[in-house]
Amino acid sequence: MATTTKTESEKPAKAPSAKLVRNTLKEAKKLLAYHRDLLKPEDASAFEQSIGDVQKTLADRDLKQCQAGISRLEEEAARYFPKAASGFREWVEIIAVAAIVAFGFRTFFLQPFKIPTGSMQPTLYGIYPGETSYLEDDNPSPMVQLFEKIAFGKVFVDGGYRTKGDHIFVDRLTYHFRRPTRGEVIVFDAEGIPGIVQTGKFYIKRLAGIGPEEIQIKAPYLYANGKRVEDEPFLKIYSMKCPSCGTVGDFSPETHAQNQAICHHCGMTRYHGYINPMYYPHAQYLLTPDNVFQIPADHYFALGDNSRSSSDSRFWGSFEHTRLVGRAVFMYWPFNERWGPIR
Repeated sequence: MATTTKTESEKPAKAPSAKLVRNTLKEAKKLLAYHRDLLKPEDASAFEQSIGDVQKTLADRDLKQCQAGISRLEEEAARYFPKAASGFREWVEIIAVAAIVAFGFRTFFLQPFKIPTGSMQPTLYGIYPGETSYLEDDNPSPMVQLFEKIAFGKVFVDGGYRTKGDHIFVDRLTYHFRRPTRGEVIVFDAEGIPGIVQTGKFYIKRLAGIGPEEIQIKAPYLYANGKRVEDEPFLKIYSMKCPSCGTVGDFSPETHAQNQAICHHCGMTRYHGYINPMYYPHAQYLLTPDNVFQIPADHYFALGDNSRSSSDSRFWGSFEHTRLVGRAVFMYWPFNERWGPIR
């Protein structure tokens, strides 16, 4: 007696589980919510009706009938939401969202800056040249050059190199909740300050005075309201110490004007206190030890750590609180002895 065997296609479809139906409905609702604004009103209504039919069937616990509803949802999803170029579109959307998040983070939290000049040396370095000393060649091999460029920011030229300025993060959030304190390294908007030599929109200096108070320089010391400023950052600046090699230079008030800011041991900049800019042609304030500057209320007085080579408040005075951008908090590149929190 002949027998017949049912093929796979002839076998009755297995009813989906309630969990599968619920997950399918969840994804369908998400798909509709995500793309509703791109659909024709009648297509959106039809897809929404199909979702409702499956929900009703699930509520009636008719899981076999749910299979037909799920199949209809899949067909309509393929018709209303074509997958062509969907991968590319999703990547574009991810990149756009990431860019918006990064822009918001940069605007309200941490903003990267690059130090262009040497006014804050040796705390932070701008672009500066250096010499190389190699036994065989004037310049190192291409692989060594690539490594030192990535790690230390050195761009090699014949017989030497040029180091790019330090890259830092500036905290833009903190000063919305408190006022800055003396000694912090700050970034502010320099555009439009009377008397400033414009070399960039933003300046980075150390906060030396907070209005209303009187500021005075008696080399190498800073005075506020007649008292020497003894806060930790300033003790470092008075120290005559070279952070690169650790040596301490000689100092006497009589020779400070002639004292060199360059370390005689390693050739890098060392801390050398503050000077009165009596011989600087564009300087206007604190020209001599007897000069006093009265900082107006809600204004700040800023000085560079490299006092012999800094265009700062000695040249153009104080600036308003509203010009503050934020607090320099971290030097993230290049990777050298300065990498880390900024103090």
